[in-house]
Amino acid sequence: MQKVKEDLFYGENKCHQRFEADENFRAASLQADESIRRLEADLKGEDLEAVRALEDAHAQMNASTAIECYVEGFFNAARLFIAMLYEEPKE
Repeated sequence: MQKVKEDLFYGENKCHQRFEADENFRAASLQADESIRRLEADLKGEDLEAVRALEDAHAQMNASTAIECYVEGFFNAARLFIAMLYEEPKE
């Protein structure tokens, strides 16, 4: 538990590391990267710009969703902790 507290204090809690180690996630990420490289090699002009804009929008949506889920997780944990503190003991 002390290690968890220290990691939180020093900002060493990196959730993305769990996903990067997952083989399915890595395979999907590599497939997406390869697909984007092929599209970028085949497309020119406005079509290439559209693919890059789509990629940027998708990355922004993922980042926003991840941040919101992370923050919501903290709020839910705080609510649970407070509820447990004030719960009447059952005999």
